[in-house]
Amino acid sequence: MDELAESGDEVAPAARRASTAIGTAVHATLEQAALTATTAELVLLAARAAAQAGVPDHAREVATLAASALTAPAIAEAAAAPRLWRELYVAAPVGDALLEGFIDLCYETDDGGLVVVDYKTDRVPEAEIERQMAHHRWQGAAYALALQEVTGRPVAGCRFLFLRTDGEAVERSVDDLPAAVATVAGLLRSG
Repeated sequence: MDELAESGDEVAPAARRASTAIGTAVHATLEQAALTATTAELVLLAARAAAQAGVPDHAREVATLAASALTAPAIAEAAAAPRLWRELYVAAPVGDALLEGFIDLCYETDDGGLVVVDYKTDRVPEAEIERQMAHHRWQGAAYALALQEVTGRPVAGCRFLFLRTDGEAVERSVDDLPAAVATVAGLLRSG
């Protein structure tokens, strides 16, 4: 019995490391790929990114997840945007805290606003996505707050793309982003 528990304990961290490495490779692929990339282009980029992340045997999965991102409406909007930024580092002092992170994709709207896009590569069943959004709402609000603090520009939206190996990404927006941003700002400034 102890051998099984020890074996199971070893497998779980290894699986988590592989999952994290796959996510890293997907993000690297999407950072390099044109937003209108072909499947062949994604396969080449994914193979390189998977090898660099230490999961070369998962290159096909990386390419499939990246391809699903490119099916999302937010990606089409970003491709048509006046400007966009990928893996954008943002840091802003808010109250006594430093709010910082990397935004997967940020694009400018025609009226000068900004939209944040975040890729999620964990295997979330579609039925669980709404529950996950309750948590991710605060991540999106923190990104929006940091961007607004640094740029002085409004953040028009925050979208999360739940990438799939079985088809198109599932896209969800943070509901009532201004209220979420105000909540995060209030917590940071009072704490």
